[in-house]
Amino acid sequence: MLLGTIWAQGHNRGIAVGHKLPWRIPEDFRFFKETVSNCPVLMGRVTWEACGRKPLPGCDTYVVTRNENYETPGATRCSTLDEALGKLRETQAPIAWILGGAHIYAETQKYCDICVITHVDMTPDNADVFAPQLDDDWETWARSPQTGSWHTSTNGIRYRYEVLTRPGTAVPRGVLPTVPDASFFNTL
Repeated sequence: MLLGTIWAQGHNRGIAVGHKLPWRIPEDFRFFKETVSNCPVLMGRVTWEACGRKPLPGCDTYVVTRNENYETPGATRCSTLDEALGKLRETQAPIAWILGGAHIYAETQKYCDICVITHVDMTPDNADVFAPQLDDDWETWARSPQTGSWHTSTNGIRYRYEVLTRPGTAVPRGVLPTVPDASFFNTL
């Protein structure tokens, strides 16, 4: 099983303000949904709450919290990250996705094979949640647009996708969606 992590970040690696995204990019939201669709996902309690306390459609959802009385209707509550990672492996899915938050991203980075980042062309100065600094053991597998320029959302926000992998990781065809602004990924 491959383990992937996915997030959108500004120039300062900011990913949230008060547990909410600091931007609204419909195209990226569609890319995110199609990427994780029908895959097991793991997230921390705060991310679960930010998602409305409900699992993503078609995704086996695992929520990490130390609170043994915390209820996660429709999802599996895990007391530790190790427990959650073990349950992900038991699914025998081809890939599972880490959805955050910041602590979960940082703690799972060493286990991940693929990292999908949407770079947003802005700096959310009031960001209070940040993506982890990636270690040096990542290689750029693909970018969209390929030229390093930007896509422009229907609301005017500029963004681009970057897919990083660990050395030797093969990205199976179909792992990334064929949405119009990222269809290039499926030609690789």
